Amino acid sequence: MFKRTASTADLRSVNWSPVVFRTSAGRSAETRYRQLSVAWRNRVLKRVRVPLLGTAAVLFAVAAAGGLLDLSWWLGFGFGTLVTIYAALHESVPDHIDQWRHGAEAERRTAKELRKLRRRGWHVVHDLADGRGNRDHVVVGPGGLFLIDTKSPRGRVKIDGRGVMRVDRVDNPHASYRQVDLAGRVRHGAIRLKRDIEQSTGQQNLWVNAVVVVWSRFDQGVVEGDRITFVHGDDLASWLEARPAVQQQPKTEAIAAALSVAARAAT
Repeated sequence: MFKRTASTADLRSVNWSPVVFRTSAGRSAETRYRQLSVAWRNRVLKRVRVPLLGTAAVLFAVAAAGGLLDLSWWLGFGFGTLVTIYAALHESVPDHIDQWRHGAEAERRTAKELRKLRRRGWHVVHDLADGRGNRDHVVVGPGGLFLIDTKSPRGRVKIDGRGVMRVDRVDNPHASYRQVDLAGRVRHGAIRLKRDIEQSTGQQNLWVNAVVVVWSRFDQGVVEGDRITFVHGDDLASWLEARPAVQQQPKTEAIAAALSVAARAAT
């Protein structure tokens, strides 16, 4: 939630520049991944840590006894195997945890795509808190104001006429699924962002465009739904640039300044 700490005129005086603000895309998802992975490793690895350490101690004792040169290769092999097993267990977090890391990487890909707009009058903040979670990306420029949510499901994506995302797992059809509430959640997020910016800047009648960026196989490329657009990540910058100009620079500057203040407050 933005805090109204300055008037619109004050916000326009904030030292901003037409670049992507230096906030960390994927920060919240990466933090969540680290928290969950550490908890999982602490719970799972403690079950095998004692047996592995005990086995290593036995091998060390045998090696220290000396006079067993014919076993040196096998001892080295044993140590190497124990290290490999432990490292594999350490890195093999479950998919429901690894998806947070995967999501953070996708958000960084979106941020890289949005950097293409930095010299063209567009402004971006990433990972902006909203009181309930975080907004992946907020973009404002000549073409309007956009709330962008990044998705990278593992599978082939198709959007139906109702804005429902279907993810098909070609190699495992039984794992295919539909995200029925995705469009609604992003649209509601856009409404909350509109209210926050209006309260912060004193402006009225803003419109926030809801966008979902897809970093998966998405043959449709761009799908215009009911008050929401689905765009493949590779097409994002060009799609935004193609939006018709809908607002003057002073309005863009005021919104950009409010976003800058909110982003800096969050960090």
